Amino acid sequence: MGKPGKLALPSHESTIGKFLTQSGTFKDGDLLVNKDGLRIVSQSEEGEAPPIEPLDHNQLSLDDLDAIKVIGKGSSGIVQLVRHKWTGQFFALKVIQLNIQENIRRQIAQELKISLSTQCQYVVACCQCFYVNGVISIVLEYMDGGSLSDFLKTVKTIPEPYLAAICKQASDMW
Repeated sequence: MGKPGKLALPSHESTIGKFLTQSGTFKDGDLLVNKDGLRIVSQSEEGEAPPIEPLDHNQLSLDDLDAIKVIGKGSSGIVQLVRHKWTGQFFALKVIQLNIQENIRRQIAQELKISLSTQCQYVVACCQCFYVNGVISIVLEYMDGGSLSDFLKTVKTIPEPYLAAICKQASDMW
């Protein structure tokens, strides 16, 4: 009898490699994310996309955020409460390992594109996004009241007038 064969799993590099540029920028269609931040490049722009410029002094940097605690977990990563070192402002930091399933990676890219294009008071604001060493970090507005699903765990049901207001706000976004 021969030795049992080993199961060869795709490496992290082969899983995500097709989405990385030579400079180490994560690219999904017109979405570009690297250590300096995120931007959308128009499909009509010719040739190689110009690099994302480093952040100016008024913008967020991952190095300026201190982790306080984990406040959520999902299928693609965790959410941490973080505090900006210089201003004391709180943010939610969604941390996602990109050696994940293709459909989840696409969902994350779509979420980022929607966050950039939607300026709605009823949607959690995406403040910045970074890609460093296989990890996407999304800096979000911190909502200290929690999510709608957290709220439902507490109240069990939402009275119809409140539900109507939530539905109206959601429909106003589209």
